[in-house]
Amino acid sequence: MTGLVRLLRSYTDTHNILVIAPDLPGMGQYTLSKSGNYSSAAAEVLVALLDFLKAERVALFGYDKGASVGSVLDGSMPTVLPRWLSENPSRTTYGHWHLALFTAPEAAEFLIYGREKGFLNWGEASLVTQEISQSLWGPTAISVNTEYVPKSGHWLADENPTWLASFTHRNIDSSIGPSAINLGYLDDLVTMM
Repeated sequence: MTGLVRLLRSYTDTHNILVIAPDLPGMGQYTLSKSGNYSSAAAEVLVALLDFLKAERVALFGYDKGASVGSVLDGSMPTVLPRWLSENPSRTTYGHWHLALFTAPEAAEFLIYGREKGFLNWGEASLVTQEISQSLWGPTAISVNTEYVPKSGHWLADENPTWLASFTHRNIDSSIGPSAINLGYLDDLVTMM
């Protein structure tokens, strides 16, 4: 079981909430958008899902590619998404150098072999500062806060699920709470999404 699954399960069990973890375009078994605009296409899918579920307000944790989806939703649906949490992207191309490294077959394994610990520790050494976060989100956000997930790099929910669950709980609870979703109308409905 991955850290993210453990995080979601513990959160739903202890806080009586519904967690939706959609398979967005370009992720999992879903194909990429033909338009090439990943963020907008994924946001449209999420909006359709929220409409289908009749969700009036939601809390969102945007991680990795989900951070760009959160940006689109935040800009287009601020009343539905009063507050959201995001893993902050790097401000520069150099912050994502590893993405290109992993596209070359066997290159990453060749270069990292024997240095795995140093590679994984690189995350904490390259963290985005509060000032950079403010400059990234400041033009569109009312309030920007930067937190560092201790002892983690990119895989937050796997590397420190307890800290992330606690942080998410504190920040979602302090926002305008998500609306209750009644799924009773689905009882006798055959659905395929």
